[in-house]
Amino acid sequence: MKTNKTKAIIATIAFLFAAAANAATSFNTNLSGDEKKRIENGEVVIVNTGNTKKICLETDNAAAKELISTMKALKPAYFAEVIQVKPYKGNENLLEKIKAELLNVEGYAGIPYYSVRHDKWYNLYEWAKILSKDFSNPQNSKMTADVYMKPFGEFQADITLEEKGSTLLYMFTNKTKMILEEKITAAGPNKMKSGIVVFRDGDNWILYGAGGVDAISLFFLRDRIETSFINRIKSFTVYFIKQVDKTN
Repeated sequence: MKTNKTKAIIATIAFLFAAAANAATSFNTNLSGDEKKRIENGEVVIVNTGNTKKICLETDNAAAKELISTMKALKPAYFAEVIQVKPYKGNENLLEKIKAELLNVEGYAGIPYYSVRHDKWYNLYEWAKILSKDFSNPQNSKMTADVYMKPFGEFQADITLEEKGSTLLYMFTNKTKMILEEKITAAGPNKMKSGIVVFRDGDNWILYGAGGVDAISLFFLRDRIETSFINRIKSFTVYFIKQVDKTN
């Protein structure tokens, strides 16, 4: 016959297993076993399914759900995700660190980008300038910036950063056309979106980035445009996620 103490121990163990299972459901079966193992090891994992129907994150976190809904509503021709899980212990001030990096818009010019086509490293942005900003609400920062990114040239972008409790949501959206080598409109206004959400999940931080582009799909340019957009979105997201490690 089980004593009350034994029942209490069993109940505690069951609760811990249930909590662990709930934390694990942050990522679904769209991830491979190898990808899940790498995430468990704390690695930054890039998932390039190219399809928002295969989004790998499943969570009740409101900010994360907002980012996912934004990506699905965009219906991008090109899409990628970036994921890292970090322990909360030892990273208690992670939100402050990544927020400072994301708000340093002029610093975007220093983000490194590797061009597969040219087998060479470049700056992701040649320059970035803040045109307007509204920091009147510290939990909801808004900016408009002018940026220059080869091969799409100069364009304006809207940047928002919302912070609520132990959650942060960042969004970057092109406000004007993105023109490939000053010749072809690759994406119209509001057609390229990149987002980063950071939130606490039990004993861990979930760092999740997603980016997509509803761009033209000309058969003779598709591979180049996909590579240009997606590699830049991945470089941008991975950079900020890894910057947190450098500032520890």
